[in-house]
Amino acid sequence: MRKGHEALARQAKNIFDVNILESYWFVFFSKHRRSVKILWWDKSGMALFHKKLDLGQYHWNNINSTSNDLSIEFWQLQLILDGIEITNIKRRKRFKIKD
Repeated sequence: MRKGHEALARQAKNIFDVNILESYWFVFFSKHRRSVKILWWDKSGMALFHKKLDLGQYHWNNINSTSNDLSIEFWQLQLILDGIEITNIKRRKRFKIKD
Protein backbone atom coordinates (compact mmCIF):
# COMPACT_ATOMS: atom_id res chain seq x y z
CA MET A 1 0.00 0.00 0.00
CA ARG A 2 2.04 2.85 -1.30
CA LYS A 3 -0.73 5.36 -1.90
CA GLY A 4 -0.81 8.52 0.16
CA HIS A 5 -3.77 10.61 1.24
CA GLU A 6 -4.17 12.43 -2.10
CA ALA A 7 -4.22 9.24 -4.20
CA LEU A 8 -6.57 7.52 -1.75
CA ALA A 9 -8.89 10.56 -1.77
CA ARG A 10 -9.05 10.44 -5.57
CA GLN A 11 -9.73 6.72 -5.48
CA ALA A 12 -12.49 7.12 -2.88
CA LYS A 13 -14.12 9.89 -4.88
CA ASN A 14 -14.05 7.83 -8.08
CA ILE A 15 -15.23 4.55 -6.54
CA PHE A 16 -17.95 5.78 -4.20
CA ASP A 17 -19.10 8.87 -6.09
CA VAL A 18 -19.60 10.88 -2.87
CA ASN A 19 -18.29 14.16 -1.52
CA ILE A 20 -15.16 13.09 0.35
CA LEU A 21 -15.34 16.24 2.48
CA GLU A 22 -18.36 14.90 4.36
CA SER A 23 -18.22 12.69 7.43
CA TYR A 24 -17.30 9.46 5.65
CA TRP A 25 -14.45 7.20 6.64
CA PHE A 26 -12.82 5.38 3.75
CA VAL A 27 -11.11 2.12 4.70
CA PHE A 28 -8.50 0.56 2.40
CA PHE A 29 -7.02 -2.86 3.10
CA SER A 30 -3.84 -4.11 1.50
CA LYS A 31 -3.91 -7.05 -0.88
CA HIS A 32 -2.84 -9.50 1.83
CA ARG A 33 -4.90 -7.74 4.54
CA ARG A 34 -1.90 -7.09 6.74
CA SER A 35 -2.24 -3.32 6.67
CA VAL A 36 -5.11 -0.86 6.63
CA LYS A 37 -5.40 2.83 5.82
CA ILE A 38 -8.36 4.91 6.93
CA LEU A 39 -8.96 8.26 5.27
CA TRP A 40 -11.35 10.93 6.54
CA TRP A 41 -11.94 14.67 6.48
CA ASP A 42 -11.63 16.18 9.96
CA LYS A 43 -12.99 19.65 9.06
CA SER A 44 -9.51 21.13 8.72
CA GLY A 45 -7.82 18.68 6.36
CA MET A 46 -7.57 15.10 5.21
CA ALA A 47 -6.45 12.71 7.93
CA LEU A 48 -4.86 9.34 7.27
CA PHE A 49 -4.51 6.49 9.75
CA HIS A 50 -2.21 3.61 8.84
CA LYS A 51 -1.78 0.38 10.77
CA LYS A 52 0.36 -2.58 9.75
CA LEU A 53 0.13 -5.90 11.56
CA ASP A 54 3.26 -7.79 12.54
CA LEU A 55 1.33 -11.06 12.82
CA GLY A 56 -1.97 -12.17 11.35
CA GLN A 57 -4.31 -10.36 9.03
CA TYR A 58 -7.53 -8.39 9.11
CA HIS A 59 -10.67 -10.39 8.48
CA TRP A 60 -12.75 -8.53 5.91
CA ASN A 61 -15.63 -10.57 4.56
CA ASN A 62 -17.79 -8.95 1.87
CA ILE A 63 -20.83 -11.08 2.61
CA ASN A 64 -23.37 -8.31 1.96
CA SER A 65 -21.69 -6.95 -1.14
CA THR A 66 -20.73 -8.18 -4.59
CA SER A 67 -18.01 -5.56 -5.02
CA ASN A 68 -15.10 -4.30 -2.93
CA ASP A 69 -17.15 -1.59 -1.24
CA LEU A 70 -19.21 -2.19 1.86
CA SER A 71 -20.87 0.14 4.32
CA ILE A 72 -20.29 -0.74 7.96
CA GLU A 73 -20.84 0.98 11.28
CA PHE A 74 -18.01 2.46 13.34
CA TRP A 75 -18.29 -0.20 16.06
CA GLN A 76 -17.85 -2.89 13.38
CA LEU A 77 -14.68 -1.18 12.15
CA GLN A 78 -13.37 -1.15 15.72
CA LEU A 79 -13.93 -4.91 15.96
CA ILE A 80 -12.17 -5.53 12.65
CA LEU A 81 -9.17 -3.47 13.78
CA ASP A 82 -9.10 -5.46 17.05
CA GLY A 83 -8.99 -8.75 15.12
CA ILE A 84 -12.57 -9.86 15.72
CA GLU A 85 -14.55 -11.41 12.86
CA ILE A 86 -17.86 -9.59 12.42
CA THR A 87 -19.67 -12.16 10.29
CA ASN A 88 -21.69 -13.70 13.13
CA ILE A 89 -21.86 -10.79 15.56
CA LYS A 90 -25.30 -9.40 16.26
CA ARG A 91 -26.03 -6.12 17.98
CA ARG A 92 -28.92 -6.35 20.44
CA LYS A 93 -31.62 -3.72 20.57
CA ARG A 94 -31.10 -0.88 23.02
CA PHE A 95 -33.09 2.15 24.01
CA LYS A 96 -32.52 5.06 21.65
CA ILE A 97 -33.97 8.53 21.77
CA LYS A 98 -35.73 9.30 18.52
CA ASP A 99 -34.56 12.35 16.56
